[in-house]
Amino acid sequence: MNFDRLSRVLASTLLLCVPVATSAQDWGRILEDQVKQRANRAAQEAVDKGLDAAEDAVRCVVTDQACIERAQEAGEDVVLTNKKGKPLPPERQVVTGTNASTETSGESSLGGAAVASPIGLGETRVAASAAHTLVIAPDGTLFAQGRNDYSQSSGDGRKDSVATLTAVANAPRVVDADTCDIWCSLLAGVDGRVYVWGRHDFGVLGGDGRNNIGELDRPTPLPGIGNVVDVEGCDRASAALRRDGTVWMWGEDRGGVMGTGKITGEYESGEEYHRPVRVKGIDEVTQIACGREHMLVLRRDGTVWTWGSNKEGQLGVGDTEPRGRPTQVAGLAGVTRIRASRYGSMALLGDGSWRVWGTVGPPMKAGGVPPVSVPIALPSVLAGTVDVDYGIAALADGTVRTWGDNTFGFLGTGQGVDVFVYQPVKVRGLGGIVRVWEGYNRAHALAADGTLYYWGPTGRSGSPNRVPVVLGRIPVTTGGQ
Repeated sequence: MNFDRLSRVLASTLLLCVPVATSAQDWGRILEDQVKQRANRAAQEAVDKGLDAAEDAVRCVVTDQACIERAQEAGEDVVLTNKKGKPLPPERQVVTGTNASTETSGESSLGGAAVASPIGLGETRVAASAAHTLVIAPDGTLFAQGRNDYSQSSGDGRKDSVATLTAVANAPRVVDADTCDIWCSLLAGVDGRVYVWGRHDFGVLGGDGRNNIGELDRPTPLPGIGNVVDVEGCDRASAALRRDGTVWMWGEDRGGVMGTGKITGEYESGEEYHRPVRVKGIDEVTQIACGREHMLVLRRDGTVWTWGSNKEGQLGVGDTEPRGRPTQVAGLAGVTRIRASRYGSMALLGDGSWRVWGTVGPPMKAGGVPPVSVPIALPSVLAGTVDVDYGIAALADGTVRTWGDNTFGFLGTGQGVDVFVYQPVKVRGLGGIVRVWEGYNRAHALAADGTLYYWGPTGRSGSPNRVPVVLGRIPVTTGGQ
């Protein structure tokens, strides 16, 4: 066949496949559809790979109730499959045939083996970045609002922002969830697995040991770990607490945050771990919390242990030197709950009072303030605090106080961008508040009647909210992180 004839044959073949009147706009749509199809296939492959690699899980056909019951009786996690052995998608990984209930022990019987969560179902909890918010309803449904460039809020491949509090697509019922910077989300499901999605450049979404997974547009199981009851997102790493009281971490080991004993310089990159590795030297942990580059854990005996970066005294060990291994915070006992902010740490004692260290409480005056490197009580102006986070506190009378920078409306007072306050001010229009959360200039407050307020960046284009607005109304109890 000569070249001219070959050209004519190829041309006629192409014309059979593509309409003659295809415009540039049509070509654009065709290419866009192809890209979406490839992305969806890749995401589904990641889901299947994660479920296939689920650690210590028993595989049961979804209709095989006897298999499911045997696994439950043995305390095993279950991966539900179709008749061909292919794992079902995450939203269907909930065992049926059991009643959704929460015992006083905090163990959930929402399918699968009971997960002994340090927080448990039956409570409303919030996690926030500077641009999106995750809300866990008492029944384990995960909701989100805010930025959605990488589906970190919607979980379904969409990229437009989520304007109102909406259930996250493809997410199983959860026992805990957190943000892992403004583009990334993670959760611990009632099935004991960790799910990750959005965008992350430092291994939090997993990888093959050499190359990390950069984007996932739906909640996807993370291989290499199971039996998880609590998760925390740091800046470049994440952490999980297993049912057996051990702590596991993955992502970039920067500043000593992963407890491997390695400490990087302030601007030095750390080694990436694409699969969770156990933090040595710590066990019997009941709760975990993570700041930007430091970790905080609560042990069963009521003591608190920390490691990682310590520039602002956030480890509570009396100095500002980093620690690469778990170190006990001296002088703390009988702790019932912990929290971590970017550069600060908080602990709730059995008598209802708080101890804070690092960058948490109000500076009270202008000028340089030395780092608070040991646990101290809150100042008298915040007496009666029932809940506290970086720059925000809920008082016993149901009102909220804030302090710090107001560039993005964090104070909630309606004041402008050029305001910085050193002493707590009252947030406008709030009452009956029982819980508060901070997310990098984005503030949240939960009322006893289940009304959730927020202010600061909206997660959409436009000006921030400078006074509280209602984000949603959800049944509430007052425990949890």
